[in-house]
Amino acid sequence: MGSAFLCADLGVTPEVRDYHAQCLGHWLSVLKSESRAIFTAATHAQRAADHLHGLQPTPDPQPPDPARRRVPATGLPPPAP
Repeated sequence: MGSAFLCADLGVTPEVRDYHAQCLGHWLSVLKSESRAIFTAATHAQRAADHLHGLQPTPDPQPPDPARRRVPATGLPPPAP
C-alpha cells in the first residue's frame, strides 16, 4: 500500500510484476483471518509515505518577480514607486 500511496503522490505509473499476485494472495489470507488488518496496514503505509516525503529537501522559495506587479481591482496598474 505504501508504494501505491507514493506512486500516486509522485505521479509514477507502477508496473505489474510477477510477485504481485503472490502478495495479493497473502493479503487475502490475512483479511480472511482478520478483517480489520487492512486499516492497520493502511495506517502504517501512510506513516511510511509521510516519513519519506518528510525526508525530501524543500525547494528554495523563488524571489518575487518585480516585472509582475499586481493589478488592483480597478484594472489600472499601481502607481510607480
